[in-house]
Amino acid sequence: VDMHCIDSNLQVYGQDGTAHKDDFISDGTDRTILLYCHHEWKEEWGGALEILNDDGEVIESVLPLPGRVVYLDSSVLHRARAPLVKNEGRMSIAYRMRTIQRK
Repeated sequence: VDMHCIDSNLQVYGQDGTAHKDDFISDGTDRTILLYCHHEWKEEWGGALEILNDDGEVIESVLPLPGRVVYLDSSVLHRARAPLVKNEGRMSIAYRMRTIQRK
């Protein structure tokens, strides 16, 4: 594994993320690991990670539960929804890396 980038993210009420891909090179070797690091989260607070198809339609939704880890192919289109409540931050750390083929 070759680590490319570590990002910390904080989203608050009204800050929906845009649909994007995390890959650096579109060859299928980039991966993203998301770690949700807030202490509390309730389902009614929203803030889901949405996995999208190529038409931008939601095909999977993952709540940002405390301590949850999400592993995904970085070429997958996704976005993070903002919390639906004020004064609650959605905090995550994104580890972006490339898998290396051993010969």
